[in-house]
Amino acid sequence: MVRRIIYSICLLLVVTSLRGQVADVTQGCIPLTVSFGSDAMTSYYWDFDDGTSSSQQSPQHIFTNAGSYNVELFDEFGGSVVGSITIDVFADPVITMTYTQDDNCVPSQVLFTPNIVLDDRVTITGYQWVYGDGNTSSVVSPFHTYTEPGSFTVSLSIETDLPECDFIQIFPDPVEVFGSSAAFVFQSPDLCTLPADVAFSYIGNDIAGNTYSWDFGNGDTNNTVGPVVSTYSEPG
Repeated sequence: MVRRIIYSICLLLVVTSLRGQVADVTQGCIPLTVSFGSDAMTSYYWDFDDGTSSSQQSPQHIFTNAGSYNVELFDEFGGSVVGSITIDVFADPVITMTYTQDDNCVPSQVLFTPNIVLDDRVTITGYQWVYGDGNTSSVVSPFHTYTEPGSFTVSLSIETDLPECDFIQIFPDPVEVFGSSAAFVFQSPDLCTLPADVAFSYIGNDIAGNTYSWDFGNGDTNNTVGPVVSTYSEPG
């Protein structure tokens, strides 16, 4: 008699385990696609706790709103509960950024600062900036120097501990970088009396990395930013 009771209890535990349910994902950001599964039963009724249901053995369901869902499996519609699984669905990350540009002309150094709104239960594990000029960075708030003029579209990708919450944001306002200007002004007390000393001054910012090459048309040259004085001894 004792042995029969023990065998009956063991059999009951095995059957209960076989009738359990599983989900391939239990946490993630919207839209979250979850594949559910169950061992073989005569019928199935899944209640996804969002107003929808399924009678399939292994349904796939997409949760489109953030929230915590108690998904229940019944042995039939209106029948007994076999078990339940909690699915936590988070809102998508919201990523914005600001940038500070020291000068609009090349070489232009830009500081990028991200602002990321994300559920506290999701952890960021990696960053990937794409600057639009062929260069990238994995630094959270990086500096980048643009060495060519152009209009550059920047994007930021984040990786998280939940792959379903990985996200990429392409920022709509491009970074504008212009070529250096070679404009200058000159002053001279008297251009009609030779020799005439003429002072030339560059109009612009002396940015680190810029090089300068003056050619005054009289055989004189200079490689400084200026002001530079050149003497004209011949009319022309």
